[in-house]
Amino acid sequence: MLRYLRTLAFLSLGGVVMFMAGCSDDETTTEPIPTGNPNDPEFVETFNMVDFSTDLIGDQLFSAVEVAFEISAIAPSAPLTRPERVTGIAAAADSFSFSYSPTSGWWSYYLEMSDSIEGYTVVYSDSLQFRDDDDDPIQWPDSTLRELRSVQSIDLTWSNDDTTASAQGGHTMVIAGDIIGEGVITIMGGGSLSGMFDGPVEDGFTCSNEVTQSYTVTGLTIDLDDSGCPEAGVLAFSGSYDIDCTDGSTTVMADDSWTFTVTFTGTQVVIAASNGSATYTVTDDDCD
Repeated sequence: MLRYLRTLAFLSLGGVVMFMAGCSDDETTTEPIPTGNPNDPEFVETFNMVDFSTDLIGDQLFSAVEVAFEISAIAPSAPLTRPERVTGIAAAADSFSFSYSPTSGWWSYYLEMSDSIEGYTVVYSDSLQFRDDDDDPIQWPDSTLRELRSVQSIDLTWSNDDTTASAQGGHTMVIAGDIIGEGVITIMGGGSLSGMFDGPVEDGFTCSNEVTQSYTVTGLTIDLDDSGCPEAGVLAFSGSYDIDCTDGSTTVMADDSWTFTVTFTGTQVVIAASNGSATYTVTDDDCD
């Protein structure tokens, strides 16, 4: 459940990013957009969301890679059994299925789970397809595996004494490279996430947020044997948000649209952002 609860935590951070292309007349202005202060409260909230979102996307992607390892550990000659990762979840789930279709060449994972004490309900699906050197689907990932395709979706609600939240979204990704050998992989694809959050967050603030976000992943290059920064690639976020946070004496309100581009260079992360009124750039040299 950790991954689903982190999705809710994302909503509580108060920022999301989106580019809304507006209509314009034939005559347009060419005035440059001014540079904003990275300490602006609105930017800080949005920046925190994007920083968290990159972690969340990484969790989702690596969960697909982990399943590939677990499936590969099942002897091809044995009847279909569940990987260790899903055995405990299956026992607790209200509805669960894990199977392979020879017709489509896809593994299918489906889960419905609720907990009245924790206050959550989740419906989660994850489909995986493995492809070999010849670009043919294979049931069992082995040394010939060169590509993993992942299609995930989630619908989550959560409510307790002081917090109500919901999230809906998913992704479609292609992971190519030396997956089984834990070498260098490259990721392409995209996804979306929308939701709402009403409740307390950090530093004594209480927030009411509504979020809509989409993102693309382009050429994200990662060495599975290296815990450092991705070697290359771009995450491009676009979204809209409506946020209202207060601690009783300070109020942060925003209703805006943003673009964020997160570029990895191997040693740095460069974040460029704009809400149409100002542009912001932040560089992080510590991405381990």
